[in-house]
Amino acid sequence: MITLILGGARSGKSTYVEQLAAQHEGSVLYVATAQAWDEDMANRIATHRAQRPAHWRTLEAPVEVGKAILGAPPARFQEYEAQVRSEYAWVPDTTFRSGRANILKELLARPHLFCTMQFREQYEALARRNLRDSLAAIEGGVGESS
Repeated sequence: MITLILGGARSGKSTYVEQLAAQHEGSVLYVATAQAWDEDMANRIATHRAQRPAHWRTLEAPVEVGKAILGAPPARFQEYEAQVRSEYAWVPDTTFRSGRANILKELLARPHLFCTMQFREQYEALARRNLRDSLAAIEGGVGESS
């Protein structure tokens, strides 16, 4: 089961998530996205770290979560690509393909797709494969008719 909890700062997300996860019988991966921009936030993060049970896996990834889809299993990544296309359904196909190809090329040209070593180790290789496959499909005209 994957549960995503969203909310503003000091909205009770952490307390709610910790209560929910404590009831879960399986393994827990706690994804923490807060950044310590000041001393108060650093203290809040430290408090939250101390409150989490030791057997929970914690991933502190303030800037990586949105990019994790790049390293999803290929079928899920293809579904994501189809969702991106449907979001831009109003854009003519040739224009979309050209723009999307440029984005994919720019991503592939980066030395690293992810900022943290944890995400690089876990997602980088598959993300690059997904991006290359998507680019090949776009440039080869696979998918929608032009």
